[in-house]
Amino acid sequence: MEEYRKVSCLFYDQLTDLIVQKKYVRIDFTTDIKEFIKRQTVLKDIVTIEKQEFLMLNTGESVRLDRIKKVDGIIPPHVKNDYYQCDC
Repeated sequence: MEEYRKVSCLFYDQLTDLIVQKKYVRIDFTTDIKEFIKRQTVLKDIVTIEKQEFLMLNTGESVRLDRIKKVDGIIPPHVKNDYYQCDC
């Protein structure tokens, strides 16, 4: 399992703003087995479990913050600039 990397304060604040808005957003993230997931969901809360921060979704899923690749069009600073670039 990869070691947890804290996310930027700006990205954390953007997530909390989306939680307060209670609107459906698209979120792209990876699982602990590197599976890429896309969801259309409402963000519920951010919780800390064993020094790791997780975003709780209304689907019942939890996503470790450092595994979020994009949410509501926002690409977090921890994602490489070319992550969404196509090389085709």
